[in-house]
This record gives sequence, C-alpha cells and structure tokens, in this order.
Amino acid sequence: LFSSLRAARGEPLDVLDLCSSWLSHYPPSEAAGGARFHRVAGLGMNRDELAANKALTEIAVQDLNKRPKLPYSDGPFDA
Repeated sequence: LFSSLRAARGEPLDVLDLCSSWLSHYPPSEAAGGARFHRVAGLGMNRDELAANKALTEIAVQDLNKRPKLPYSDGPFDA
C-alpha cells in the first residue's frame, strides 16, 4: 500500500492513525516500502497514550462511539 501511495503521490505521505494509542498502526518507513511520513495524525481516546506515541506528529482525543464524525476536513490524508 505505502509503495503504491509513494509512487502515486510522492513523498512524504500524510496518514491518519485511527484508534491510535501508545504504539502506531503504521510501520517504520523501512517496513513501509521506504515511504516517509510527513504528517501522522493520531486519533484515540487516551491523551496520555497518544502523547507517548513518538510516531505521531499531532493528536486528537475523541470517542468515535459517542461522536462518529472525524475532526478533519475531507481528503487531507493519503492513507
């Protein structure tokens, strides 16, 4: 997936890490076909865990069960 995105868009990629925590769902760039990430937005329910995630460049705390609308405009992410 990341190699295709990198080829189509170029680098770096902007990605959304949904239901994020202290670990990111995205692999390190060497495991992602060499793709680099510019923006890694993490959305999760625990601010302390999100803050401990070194892969994230920004965090948003939100319970998607209570408020299912994402706090982002349409189309800002590559993955």
